[in-house]
Amino acid sequence: MRSVVYISVAVAISAVVQSAQAQLRWAQSSPEARVQAAVVYDSARRETVLIGGRTVSGAAYPEGTFVYKGAGWERVAYGNPPASYPVACYDSLRSRTVVICGVPGVGAIWEWDGSAWNVTSAVLPQGVGLSSMAFDGARGVSVSFGTDGKFYEWNGVTLSVITPLASLDLASYAMAFDSQRNNVVIAGRSRSNGNNFLTWTWDGTNARRRSLLLGGVGGSEYSMAYDAARDRMVIFSGDDGGQPSETWLWNGVSWTKAPASPVTPSGRFLHRLCYDSARQRVVMFGGQVGEHVWEWVPCGDTWEWNGVSWEMTVSSPPIPLFGTSMAFDEARSQTVMFGGVDVNARRPGDTWTLDSAGWMKHSASGPSSRLGAAMCWDSARGHVVMFGGTGDSNATQFGDTWIWNGAMWSQSANGPSSRGTAMAFDPDRAQVVLFGGYGDSPLNTKANLSDTWVFDGSAWTQLPVTGPSARSGHAMAWDPSTHRILLFGGALNQGLAGDTWAWDGTQWTLIATTGPSPRHGSLMVTDPDAGRTLLWGGFGNGYPEDLWSHQNGTWNLVPITGPHGRGRHSMAYDSHRHAAVLFGGAPNAGIDGDTWLLSQQSLTLQSGPQSQNVPAGSDLTLTIEATGTLPFLYQWSKNGVPMVESARVHGVLGPQLHIAGFAADDVATYAVRAKDLFGGLILASANVGLFCAADFNGDSAVDCFDYDQFVACFEGAACPEGATADFDGDGSVDFFDYDGFVVAFEVGC
Repeated sequence: MRSVVYISVAVAISAVVQSAQAQLRWAQSSPEARVQAAVVYDSARRETVLIGGRTVSGAAYPEGTFVYKGAGWERVAYGNPPASYPVACYDSLRSRTVVICGVPGVGAIWEWDGSAWNVTSAVLPQGVGLSSMAFDGARGVSVSFGTDGKFYEWNGVTLSVITPLASLDLASYAMAFDSQRNNVVIAGRSRSNGNNFLTWTWDGTNARRRSLLLGGVGGSEYSMAYDAARDRMVIFSGDDGGQPSETWLWNGVSWTKAPASPVTPSGRFLHRLCYDSARQRVVMFGGQVGEHVWEWVPCGDTWEWNGVSWEMTVSSPPIPLFGTSMAFDEARSQTVMFGGVDVNARRPGDTWTLDSAGWMKHSASGPSSRLGAAMCWDSARGHVVMFGGTGDSNATQFGDTWIWNGAMWSQSANGPSSRGTAMAFDPDRAQVVLFGGYGDSPLNTKANLSDTWVFDGSAWTQLPVTGPSARSGHAMAWDPSTHRILLFGGALNQGLAGDTWAWDGTQWTLIATTGPSPRHGSLMVTDPDAGRTLLWGGFGNGYPEDLWSHQNGTWNLVPITGPHGRGRHSMAYDSHRHAAVLFGGAPNAGIDGDTWLLSQQSLTLQSGPQSQNVPAGSDLTLTIEATGTLPFLYQWSKNGVPMVESARVHGVLGPQLHIAGFAADDVATYAVRAKDLFGGLILASANVGLFCAADFNGDSAVDCFDYDQFVACFEGAACPEGATADFDGDGSVDFFDYDGFVVAFEVGC
């Protein structure tokens, strides 16, 4: 008699790894748009690693190290090598990501072990620049090719310099290791003849030219990855002047253009590719898009190539901007952002929305482009209200009112004079309250203003009240603890303000002269979950990075670290995700394009996957439910090994795992790891066995005890828990049930 393959039902869950008392924490939600980043696949940890790059022309490299497993990016370090033009590869023998700054004269070699960065003692010679890097798995060395025409090879201890016998004649190039033929492939545009696309191989001793493609691959800046599952080098061609986006494949002999994909990434250059060997996908991140030089902007989308077609897995965030306007749309659970200025002083005039799935750009027409408009959510009428701002010229200001209903903009009533200002919604009185700003004064001059206006959804009304002195760049938000609107700081006619005022619907009252330091350009948001108002950023004595909380009339400094200081950023409170959202802004130098979340919510397990026994051939679904600040990053594993998608297995990176046609080989312990962006972690597991009908007493073996207990149950005695004599499940107990059990008993499991 065979023993049944069966695992007893017992849920095993290890829960949240977090402090019992949750505190406010910052987390960057995704990499900002950038060019010339380094992207490599860490096969030991089964994750793509993203380092460095440039966010905008001339800007310093963006901070942080990110990893990607197929469903979203996670920031795992807040420092990274000083490499604005990094080249990198993954040393699979030592389980290290190797990074070198590609800028001549800054060529120190850094290594990432999955948790920390370490600088080595090796440095490239002065004046040597790099465009790409690959790990030669056959020889165990990281290989790069310098602008001096020499190969540089790093084995973790020694940096070797090798001069090839032949000149490779490459102006720009990409590198990848061909594990089928055990050589490094180098491909790029010819230096002497820009119409030629050259392909070389390098084995550590000899450089051999394998192909010359006339015209060939478009663009001038390339990235390449070797798709080991399909034995193809993959290049996504650049677009630096209107050339079409194309995917090219190298079979070891020649290049061919792949058939057009149903969905294709926009043409780009200075993007980066790597190969995810666990999921058998080529991953592409970022780059620069735009048909003309004056239109070039970075992008931050993530795409995957499956050998046949491209699929976007992470949408691109907005380009770096300052002076955007933001509010949270409660009805549609998404943050709305409009306008701003980029590094080239252009005002795009775009409308964006953000939710846990990422950023989305809308094609809706409406307000003219502007920066510094005031925006808030009107909860009484279920729409976003935007007023004023500064136009294409700093001398042009607006006094128009616009309504966003989740799909389109519509213009509403005029009222206050043209200006840049601040406003907040008073839910107790169902009206928008606007104060002051900088704009058209009654004397037909530009000046700081001190007037108070309210908007009831149809018309603006100026109120005959006095209060704060004339100012601009102040912050306003609803205070749920006192049911008043708060106003803080701003730029006065002379100097900066650090006072706090409250509006109760009738009058302004000065309530504090201490708290945050004097500044302008800070922003406040209402945190309804904690019944408080939060203030961050601005310009005063430099760019302060302090976070302040106001509750019951008192300011309190919150001792946490997060984004670097800046002003003219945008903020809103996402009540669906229980987090404040921050985007962009202008720091001491440059323009930011990062998105941050500020939350006090803990990642908490609500229910985990349930242990169970599954009949052969049926489908299995395991589910985890958690609460906290989205997005969550999931990874399912089987007997401790991370799972990958297949024809039968789906959802390995989501909250639900599906296995079709459960069989004996699927019997295992299934575990799921759920993480949030703040470091919260949940581990939950379930034991899943194959259901065996003949194991009547459920003791994991088919023997005489099962037979005896079935007969007793059949004859009317008590049945084992969960068992029934209705073996065929037709609703009646008869000899068909007896015969069915005997057959199952004789067959075993």
